[in-house]
Amino acid sequence: MRIREVLSSEGDAVRRLVTEAFLTAEHADGTEGELVGRLRSSPDFLPGYEIAAEDRGEWIGHAMMTRGSVPTKEGDLPVLVLAPVSVALPHRRKGVGAQLVETLLEKGRREGWAGAVVLGDSAYYGRFGFVEASTFGWTFPFDVPAEYALAQVWKDDPPRAVGPVRFSPVFGA
Repeated sequence: MRIREVLSSEGDAVRRLVTEAFLTAEHADGTEGELVGRLRSSPDFLPGYEIAAEDRGEWIGHAMMTRGSVPTKEGDLPVLVLAPVSVALPHRRKGVGAQLVETLLEKGRREGWAGAVVLGDSAYYGRFGFVEASTFGWTFPFDVPAEYALAQVWKDDPPRAVGPVRFSPVFGA
């Protein structure tokens, strides 16, 4: 398996993979493939933070992070938003998603972001160091149980939030 950055010309392949991967997802609305396209066209898109996993020329996974922020009294704290993470059905439970997530998190830490957020299952994302965002006094602008609003912080002693985490408007936040 090889993990690499997605090229701007590969939008159709990404859309197909993401759409198919979310067909069996418990909390999906069928627009996840289009969501990726809208994120790619938004000012919150970050070149280099959209990656794919390939195996023998076949796309088997995709993940991306976009720009987000946490409003504080000292100004906005720049964070990364992890979403979506997609793995083709025949390749699940083989570590593909984990490698995609770890690759993006490592890049974010290395490049000096304050942290990352994800809306997801703590049983899965907890193994990457995500905890309830409320641990840091952060809230999400979505009506979801706290155990699905997850974050990790890479800066020592981050300032307290004065409002919910800001996601790209593409997410409907």
